[in-house]
Formats: sequence, C-alpha cells, structure tokens
Amino acid sequence: MVTYEGVKFLIDPNDSSQIKRSVEQGEGNPVIRVDENGMIHAIHEGTTVLIGEFAGMTDKILVAVKSKKAEPPR
Repeated sequence: MVTYEGVKFLIDPNDSSQIKRSVEQGEGNPVIRVDENGMIHAIHEGTTVLIGEFAGMTDKILVAVKSKKAEPPR
C-alpha cells in the first residue's frame, strides 16, 4: 500500500479500480484506449489527455503516440 500526504485513503498500486480514469479525445478518432486494468493502448499517432481522479484530487497528463517510423535514428 502507498500513502500520500493529504490523501485519506490507502492506494494499492496493484488495484487501479480506485482511480476514476477518463480521456479527453475525439470520439470519432481516438488516439488511445485504456483497458479495465488501467493499461494504455495506442491506436494511432496523435496526442490526448489522460485524467485520473482519486479522493477528490485530479491530475492530467499529456499522452503522445508516435510511430517508430517518426523516431529519429539513434
């Protein structure tokens, strides 16, 4: 279990069902999908915002999906 200052509930990192997830993206052309376990799956290139809510706290992250073809050579 994990605890954070200001959060009244224990967080089990093995159980993401405690976190309400949503995605800000166009319904007709989604960039990602999030499965029931919280795993993010890329659908195609683009950017979207993933939102997580827990115990009255909200956080957002920008998710960018790029193809391997678009990566610069190493």
